[in-house]
Amino acid sequence: MENTRKLDHIVICVPGLITSEEHSRTEQVGIENTLLLRTNYSGVQRDGNTITCNFSMPESLEDFQRTLEKAISYKSESSRLGVIASSMGAAVFNHFIATHAPEIDWVVYTSPFAKINPGMTGYLKGQIQNHQDLEITSSYDKERGWRRVIPFQRLSEILDINCAEKLKDRKPSFRVSTLLGEKDTIIDTGAALTCHRILGGNEKTLFTYQSDHYLPYDQSSRDIAGFLTQSKPQ
Repeated sequence: MENTRKLDHIVICVPGLITSEEHSRTEQVGIENTLLLRTNYSGVQRDGNTITCNFSMPESLEDFQRTLEKAISYKSESSRLGVIASSMGAAVFNHFIATHAPEIDWVVYTSPFAKINPGMTGYLKGQIQNHQDLEITSSYDKERGWRRVIPFQRLSEILDINCAEKLKDRKPSFRVSTLLGEKDTIIDTGAALTCHRILGGNEKTLFTYQSDHYLPYDQSSRDIAGFLTQSKPQ
């Protein structure tokens, strides 16, 4: 595909479990000459006031693959191809690179779901046993009168996610930055740090905040922009 303008970065945004109509924090790129392309999950749909997250890793990998192919069609020799993966989107991307080697220049992970927080394991198992959906409604959802759920049938797959194990033989091939909330009760932050190290990340590209799963928008945006400035083509 012929580019209509010079692009420094082509960014694939891989969000958490949101619908295509929702804004994602993966889109918080504050630099010029950047094209954003977002992966939308076919299994996450809103019906009235209820958003049902029928998460499926194989289906989500197909959704990401389609976005990657589109991004590659825009790439030129002077541009950088990057990924911003948030929450469950990080698990999707990590599963992809465990078996594929796309030519990606940099990756930013925000609140990456590398493994479920150990404190949540028993609760999810109870939801499965009792055939009860997992409610993950956020304050953002409540402001809009929405309810967000993961069907109990999908929870076993989420419990099985272990990105560090998936990536243990992966050699670093791109620059990586990870942003974490130290009070996150959803993800296993230790597993996320292990993935950061496996992929070649270091202390300079690791940003932590006194927050939960939802990172402070302004500060994390500045940190992402700073990292991308360092990854800008010369």
